[in-house]
Amino acid sequence: MARYTGPVCRLCRREGQKLFLKGERCHGPKCAIERKNYPPGEHGSQRRGRRRPSDYAMQLREKQKLRAIYGVLERPFRRYVARALHANRLPELGLDHYEMLIEAGQLLDDVTADLSEWVTERPDQPRMRRMLGDAYMRQGKLAEALGAYREALHQL
Repeated sequence: MARYTGPVCRLCRREGQKLFLKGERCHGPKCAIERKNYPPGEHGSQRRGRRRPSDYAMQLREKQKLRAIYGVLERPFRRYVARALHANRLPELGLDHYEMLIEAGQLLDDVTADLSEWVTERPDQPRMRRMLGDAYMRQGKLAEALGAYREALHQL
């Protein structure tokens, strides 16, 4: 699995707080936040004109912070979020995340494995079967897709 291998102190500076990505260095005086308490980049030290971030910007920063802390990239993070939502009894939100992954054509093997497992657990959900058919179609597995679509139609 891929991971971020660049300068991690830059991530701490971007968030404006210690994320403790470097272990002991973050506890001492050599921490990047202690030395340079401004965002990285060419214009990071110029504090003029800094406006209050929008709601979307704050949500995005929180998501990026979680990604940095757990050390995963965007695609696996989306799948983890979908799995967590499904496990926490919020299957509709989880299915929305899986639908985004299917439309983007990302992680289709993992998505089909998860959806086929959930279809066996809850066979009364035609939306799951339809999404499973969509994932099979994206992979080029026509026979499995047609079977999933037929089952979804029978449940309606």
